[in-house]
Parts: sequence; C-alpha cells; structure tokens
Amino acid sequence: MTVSKDNYYNPFGQDLTQVTRRLTEFGPRRQSEHADTFRVVGGLNGILPFGWSWDAALIYGRTDWTNVNTGNIWKSRLQAAVGPTTQTVDPVTGKVTKVSCATGDAACVPLNLFGGSGSMTPAMAKYLSFSGVGSIENQLTSVQLNTAGELPVTLLADRPLALAVGYEYRFEQGSDTPDPLTASGESSGNNRSATTGHFFTNEVYAELSIPIINHVPGVENLEATASARIFDYNTFGTDWTYKLGARYTPVSDITFRGTYSTAYRAPTIAELFAGAYDNFPTISDPCSDLSNASADLKKACAANGVSNPAGSGQTDTQLRSQNGGNPKLKPETAKTYTFGAVIEPSMVKNLSFTVDYYHIDITNAISAQGAGFILSQCYPSAGNSNPAACALVTRDASGFIDRISDLNVNVGGTKTAGVDISARYSIPTEEYGRFGFGVDGNFLQYYDVIQPDGTIIHGRGNYDIGQLNNGLQGVYPTFKGIASVVWGLGGFGAGGTLHYIGNIKQCAATDGTSTGGVCYDNPLHMERDVGAYATVDAFLSYGFKSTAGTTSLAVGVNNLFDAAPRTIYGALTPNSDPTAYDYMGRFFYVRLGQRL
Repeated sequence: MTVSKDNYYNPFGQDLTQVTRRLTEFGPRRQSEHADTFRVVGGLNGILPFGWSWDAALIYGRTDWTNVNTGNIWKSRLQAAVGPTTQTVDPVTGKVTKVSCATGDAACVPLNLFGGSGSMTPAMAKYLSFSGVGSIENQLTSVQLNTAGELPVTLLADRPLALAVGYEYRFEQGSDTPDPLTASGESSGNNRSATTGHFFTNEVYAELSIPIINHVPGVENLEATASARIFDYNTFGTDWTYKLGARYTPVSDITFRGTYSTAYRAPTIAELFAGAYDNFPTISDPCSDLSNASADLKKACAANGVSNPAGSGQTDTQLRSQNGGNPKLKPETAKTYTFGAVIEPSMVKNLSFTVDYYHIDITNAISAQGAGFILSQCYPSAGNSNPAACALVTRDASGFIDRISDLNVNVGGTKTAGVDISARYSIPTEEYGRFGFGVDGNFLQYYDVIQPDGTIIHGRGNYDIGQLNNGLQGVYPTFKGIASVVWGLGGFGAGGTLHYIGNIKQCAATDGTSTGGVCYDNPLHMERDVGAYATVDAFLSYGFKSTAGTTSLAVGVNNLFDAAPRTIYGALTPNSDPTAYDYMGRFFYVRLGQRL
C-alpha cells in the first residue's frame, strides 16, 4: 500500500510506502459460525452356525458450516482511499469543503490516517469494511461388515481362541469456499484459497484372542492378542499395520499388560488439498540489521535478495507465511509400545488403579516446517545457507520479505514418552446414593519434534516463540490431569470435574530482551514462568423411564469460576494457547436426551 503524496490527508508531501496504524475505529475482528450436522446409521445383525455372529452397518454423515467474518478491510478500496485525492474549495472562504478520491468512484471516501484519535469517520470505516460469508462442507460414507466367534481350538485355558474379522469401505470428501474477497487476496485478514478434495479406502482386519492358561497357582490368567489391518487407499496404495499384546494376572488383585503396535495415518483432506492461506507468526527478518551480523549471515543475506550491505531495514515483528495442503504428502507411520499394571485390591471393594508407560515414535510426521525454522535455515548466523529453504522465501524489490511458503510436509518425526495414571473408587449407600471418585493424570517424560535437518525441538515444559512456536504447536506440561466426583440417587445425579494443566516456561530470544528463541540452546536466555491452570465444571441431572423410553435432562456449567487463559506473550489468538486453555470462559448449558 502506498499513501500518495497527493492525498489531502498526507502531511509529509511525499509517497509513503510503509505506514502502520492499528485501526481501532473499525472495531474488533469477529468470526461467527453456524453448523448443521446430519448423520444416519443403519445396521443389521444376526447369528451364524457354530455360535458365530455377524453385523453390517451403513453410515452417512454430513456437516455444513457457514462462517461470517467482519472487522477486516477491503484492500483495493484502502489503496484508493489513501491514493491521490481532489479537493473542492469554497470560492468565498477558500476552505476545502469536500475531499474526493481521484479514481472518480463516487462511493470512495478518502482516509485520514494521520489525524489522530477520532479522525476516521463512520463513512470512512463503512467504505473500507465488508462482511465476508464463506462455507465449509464435509461428508463421510462408510460401509462395514463384521463377523466374530470362537474357534475350535483350546490351549491350557478354560475357553477357546476367538476370532473377529471384518471389512470397511470409507469415502471422505470436503470443501472450503472462503468469501470472494478473502479468496482473491482483497481482505486485510488472513487470505486463503478454496479447498476441495476426496479419497476412499478399502480395509480388511482380523483380531485374534488367545487364552493360554488360567486358574493355576501363580497364573490366574494369561492371554495374548494379535491383530492386523490391511488397507488400500486410492491416494497412497496398499499397506498394513499390526498389534501384539499380552495380559498376565498372577493373582486376582493385579494384572500386568503390554502391547507393541505399528500405525499408519493417511493425510486428511485438509492436509492434502487445503488451499493456500495466510498466517502471520511472530518472527522478524534475520537480515533486517546487518551492522553487527556474522560474516556467514551477511553472505547468506546478500546471496538471497538483500542487496543493501546494512540490511533490509524491515522492522515488522510479524511476517507473512503461506500455509496450505500438499498433495505430495506421504502417510505418517508410527511404532508404539506400552506396558503397565491394573490393581484391584480385594480388601477394598470398588477401588482400582492403573499405571501405564507409553513410548511413541512417529516418522514422516505431517506438519508445516515453521516460518522461523525456514528463515534460520536460509539465513544461519553460522554455517552454510540451505538453498531449499531459501527457495521458500520471497522478497519484494525493496528487499522486504513478502512471504514465506510453509506448506505441509513430512518432517523428520515426533518422539514422545510418558506415564498415564488412573484411579477409580465408588461408595454405594442405600440411603444417600452412590458416590464415585476418579483421577486421571499424565506425566510427560519427553515430547521431541525432529526437524528435516535433524534439529530436535524439546517440547516438554517449554513454549518458545519463533522456531518452537512454528515447529511445535501447543503447550506440553510435565503434568496434567483430571479429577472428578459424581453422585447418583434414583434418577438424580450431580458431579464436578477439575481440569489441571501444569506450569511451563516461556523463553526469551538470544539477546535476552524479547520473546522468541529456544530455551535449551541458549545458556543466557531469560525466562518467565507460565503458571499452572485449573478450571472446574459442574452439572445436575435427572432421568426417568416411561413408555416413550428413557428421558434425561441435565444442566451444567463449564469453567465455573471463569478462569482466564494463561498469558504467553507473543503467541497468537491472542497471547495464549487455545489448544490448552479455555477461551470460552464460564459457559452454561442445558441438555435434553431421549432414548427409545
């Protein structure tokens, strides 16, 4: 955008190519959504010879969203409003009585950017504002056939082997049609292109349960399981996964269990086909000021679009990146193993504990690389520049970064491990009803993201703007958990749930003065504690049976004490993490259910 020297409201008498002002007169940017969801399920089942059973199901679902965006600006109209103007002068007083756009458009209202608070009139705001209406549509069609039964094979247990086999056909399609101004790049908001795509798959599976031995001294029960699934995607071809498991109960009070499995996740329609859309991560141009830069950084900047030895001079703290789908993506694959125990002490009825260790290793993980990571690869402070990364950075004629292409790719992978715990206890009473207590928690050992160049981003307990914010989304505390209590008597019920997210640390940049950087790579970093976060939910319910079936009514409130999200400076949406913290605030609801 250029503010013309011939614009009546430009007091400087020259063209201005970089002007920044927060247009508070236009009000906040808002997005409202309306969704209609339709789902139908039909099924049949029956009995086969030798005690086997079968079932079949047809599932169809569709969701249609309409979204309305307000608070953004029509860009071409903005350029017209700050472009050259013509003035009507009163011949008697010599005063300007009317200012018009030189484009000749009678609807155009010149914009006063430099007049201070109150200089922008409602007419100016109305000319530049628009209401954008877009739509999103998702469909799923699935056909399932299953059969299960016992095999005429028994080992040393008192029950035979059991087998389940089945087939599934699944077809998914979706589309996203943004409003015309957003799709054409005319919106001051995050522009995005239309999305459309589909895929289908045919899958068969088999699951085998193998009772080995039971009810002997030292072995109350020992069993194994094995399963496999073969799938054929029209987009990715054929592959398979499997899972092996075992359970050992030496005495009735305790059971040990473990699994080893492989996994396969095909990219979603959005990951494959999403149209390009804008994002503005909190990063800055490494070549902005080269006065104290290393020789390697100066060399990389000069070779990749920055002709001025002093630097590009770009002072933006949020740069434009373009995210979107990539039809060349490969599926994610993973290997997982778990082992743990279930404790149900016979001396205390209705009490149980579980503890499980898990380890997950994902390869070909699907993610955007992150604009910060791309810039660090193209413009390293030490070492050679990566040409592949530089090809993703586009600068304009002045040397400013215009955009960073950050489409979905198969990055190096993700590794995570931790311990899940759970406890349940109930107290049944005849007079006062039944009380139930539950606790679930997760202790995170590590959460590491491996970038394409082998760089490892350690996510547990850290939130780093810049490289980490782009390469690893979300908050990963060392501990998080849920505790609940419920009560029921007759048809009445009540309960409450506590959600807890442990504290993390946010790290400053290498210079120690601003957000951004990597905590564990910067020994001189400054950091701030992002405190623990807790919310409480509560509900009351009543249910009764009649000739019409079972009717239930519940009223409740989420986030009872209206806890505000934790502040993470520099993070988007705004200054926090919507994937971890509650943005709705205190929320009341009423739910009516009917079961025939």
